[in-house]
Amino acid sequence: MASTKEECELKSLLIIYEKCDLTSAIEPLLRSIKEPHAWMDTVDTVFVHGHLYNSFLEAVRNGITPEDIGCTHNKLRDADLLVNVFELVTRTYLRTNDPSTLVTLRLFYTELDMALEPLDYTQVLIWSTDIKIAYKIALLVGVATVYVNCVDIALKPVRPEYETRYCYAEVVNDIHYEVLTSKSMAIVISASTLPPTCRSKYSAHMLPNRQRRSH
Repeated sequence: MASTKEECELKSLLIIYEKCDLTSAIEPLLRSIKEPHAWMDTVDTVFVHGHLYNSFLEAVRNGITPEDIGCTHNKLRDADLLVNVFELVTRTYLRTNDPSTLVTLRLFYTELDMALEPLDYTQVLIWSTDIKIAYKIALLVGVATVYVNCVDIALKPVRPEYETRYCYAEVVNDIHYEVLTSKSMAIVISASTLPPTCRSKYSAHMLPNRQRRSH
């Protein structure tokens, strides 16, 4: 079934914290650069921690080719030229192979930097090995759906609770789901990136009134 115009305009915010699996973190960005219309939720903006900036640029440089962005070697001899677009100023734009598609890059140093930004996105993707920081960022951005260290995970296990804004948490197939009524949002975390002792701790601490369904 063809996507509607509204679906095609859905955009994602990618937040890459100082400590993370950088290879996995940039994958949603790389696929948005290479195939901007192949994904319903393309990455529209990237917030990258300032201390990770150079490593981020190097990872992007190694992950794309001129052909990926619709340029021949006669027009663009080196992917470094593309990456240099990022380096002009803190707020810059990366043009993909669709002239109408731009990716905005921002630097940040504390999670509070993002609290000052007007954010209007379909979903947020956060990559960080510090789950406490990732959770804090998730609450600050206040977007309806937040993914932590994962992407493209269906909300089906908690869809009823999500749609009714019922406070709830559970782990299904190594994915930790939370629905927060106070924020009208769902947080989806790769449970494998949670410390083993914290899988239940996070739910119990953050959602003291939660209830679990029997399976």
